[in-house]
Amino acid sequence: MIIDLKNNIVNYRKKTIAQLDTITLLGEQNLEFKKQVINLKEIHDTDLSIFELKNVLYLFVISDWGEVKNGAELCSAISKLKADKNNPKLPKVNTHQEKNILYLGKSIGNFKTRLRQHLGGYSHSTYSLQLSCWSDKLKTMKIDLYYTQVDFSTTIGHNTNDLLELLETALHQEYQPLLGRSGH
Repeated sequence: MIIDLKNNIVNYRKKTIAQLDTITLLGEQNLEFKKQVINLKEIHDTDLSIFELKNVLYLFVISDWGEVKNGAELCSAISKLKADKNNPKLPKVNTHQEKNILYLGKSIGNFKTRLRQHLGGYSHSTYSLQLSCWSDKLKTMKIDLYYTQVDFSTTIGHNTNDLLELLETALHQEYQPLLGRSGH
């Protein structure tokens, strides 16, 4: 079997450029993010009923470091949690230690389910923050969740997942969160 690699790359490039053009048009509309405070000490009492949303971009932002000195200390603690194979899958630890953006993500399906994974209702096959597994010292931090639902109803012919992924990647490069990876 022979695959015409050049033709495939050219077609993928055209598709990606069309998606980026759409993202550029969407970028002319400012995204308004709502804020929800996350209480790490009472994580299981978090009311998730307001998160019945789809097509969501979200950021976990550290508003107060508490007993944690800085991003380097946080990243070190998360790296130790990741090393323990008994713990659930935690996101990639980045080296941007002076930032207060903890994590940036997207959710195509049920945002409430994705948020539940981040809070600690985990699946061993999904990477998430697993905030309920964090040490007491890490739980002294104050974290705000910012989220917005993105409407792609005007972009007929474009895959919502692809567009959200491009937006997430652009935001990830701009904000450089402490945890997580760009694009999936």
